[in-house]
Amino acid sequence: MIRRRSYLAIPLHLVWSTQKRQPYITADIESRLYDFCVAVARRKRCDVLAIGGTENHVHLLILFPATIRLMDLMRDLKASSSHFMLTTLKPDNWFDWQNGYAAIAVSPSHRKRIIAYIQNQKRHHSDGSTEEELERDSEIYETDEDDPLESV
Repeated sequence: MIRRRSYLAIPLHLVWSTQKRQPYITADIESRLYDFCVAVARRKRCDVLAIGGTENHVHLLILFPATIRLMDLMRDLKASSSHFMLTTLKPDNWFDWQNGYAAIAVSPSHRKRIIAYIQNQKRHHSDGSTEEELERDSEIYETDEDDPLESV
């Protein structure tokens, strides 16, 4: 008997921010935090295409598989990276992610442009060349108080 498996690899551009957009992601911990986030995404069977950000938010481009739910991925990314920040990277400081996130499907024809955009976040923010649609996060997508996804 031949078994068929579902195949799904949707490029998703994920964006999430620190609580109140505070500058918690400092240069001394940035690469370790990003490496940790990449490891979490890979454990969830996501292919990571790019990661970047600034002191107050993270951009991640992944190939999203059929084996997980987006809500679960974001919960795990944010909860485990928050724990990593509090216990390893900055144990003497307070840290939390803002509620919510943005997930934007990326056309295969735009993938290279989005990768470059993510990898050059600091430059885009310093010279004002950010793209509003690609910078959306939970501040744009307000949720109702009764929404069970609000805490993700």
